[in-house]
Amino acid sequence: MIPRHLEVQNGDERKVTSTSLDSYCRLFEDPSMLQDILLTRSYPELATSEQLSPCVDFSNPQNPQIDMGRAKKVILQRAKEIFENEIYFHFTRPEYLFGDEGILKNGLLPRCGELNQTVGDKREIVCFSEGAEGLISMACNFSKTYDDRKSMFQGKSPSEIETIIQEQFPERQESARRVAETSDFEEFMGDRLYLTFSADDIEIENESVKKTEEYGKISTGMEFADGSTSKAIPPQILKVCVLRNKQTGECTYSMDNIVKYMMLTHPVDTLHQGTPDHQKRRQEYYQDRAEEISSMADYEIEYMDLQEFYREFQSELDKYNPNRQSKKRSLDDDCPEAVEGSDLSYRTGLINEATRSIRADVVREEEQEQNNDETNKKKNNNDDFDDHGGH
Repeated sequence: MIPRHLEVQNGDERKVTSTSLDSYCRLFEDPSMLQDILLTRSYPELATSEQLSPCVDFSNPQNPQIDMGRAKKVILQRAKEIFENEIYFHFTRPEYLFGDEGILKNGLLPRCGELNQTVGDKREIVCFSEGAEGLISMACNFSKTYDDRKSMFQGKSPSEIETIIQEQFPERQESARRVAETSDFEEFMGDRLYLTFSADDIEIENESVKKTEEYGKISTGMEFADGSTSKAIPPQILKVCVLRNKQTGECTYSMDNIVKYMMLTHPVDTLHQGTPDHQKRRQEYYQDRAEEISSMADYEIEYMDLQEFYREFQSELDKYNPNRQSKKRSLDDDCPEAVEGSDLSYRTGLINEATRSIRADVVREEEQEQNNDETNKKKNNNDDFDDHGGH
């Protein structure tokens, strides 16, 4: 877990700083604090010695040189990796945010959702995936299940397809027909987004570990991806995953884009959970989507409170909101304030603040380089003018 407090020995003085919403950003702005952390290498939670070694030149032990810009990026990337593997992800449709039973008002309520029905799961539950690896693996599994179902209908006439649906999917006919009617998995899934919550904010058990009286708990090896709980998740502790283009500032909450971003930032050789068959499928999934994954290089992830998300995307989301014409309802009617002290608020806050800090550093560096280039260009032009006898 990302440490909430950093203690660094500086001579006889022990400096303590809190990595709260505001001060995590200050950690990057305090060269002496960052330098102490890099030189003592006492916080493997932030980054390993191997990761930090390229950031520090110890050729002169009395005066080691530190590449602060590089160190910031290494530590932030490590913090994101830890964070994204300690939270839970749940995907849903935008229209489920609204209404008297919507997520904005009630959070995630246990239900038997359409995708549960697709795989024959009749339980009323809240589904989730554990961390980025679970998110990627769940997307891989659903995609494979869709492809398997789709192949059953290839080359068949409408009457043959209907016979297959009735004989092989008697209790899942609606979802099976949707598989047959859609051209690919992305069309089948439609417009969806990812919500996140933290186990530190609510005590839950992953109930996907199947239980029987005879054998006790039996693991399928995929509970980390296909997790579930019968407990409701309140809206105050939920966040929404959003991608922001680093060049244009454009934002997207597309589920498929989030999956591709996670695959880009979590290479397949860093993922180790799952059955041998699943690991093979996951490897193929990465290979099949290699070009799409690389397209996410210009994006970075942010985690928004439900209220903040609604305000940012209101014009786009209101097409799903049945109450958008009502003057009697406001955002506050549907969406309670986030819990400021929640673990997820704390951790998403520091990730977002640090991201913005580094983004600002990059902008300043680019502006400085541009100014230097313009200065050198003017100097060269003046030199050329002088060389040609200009007055």
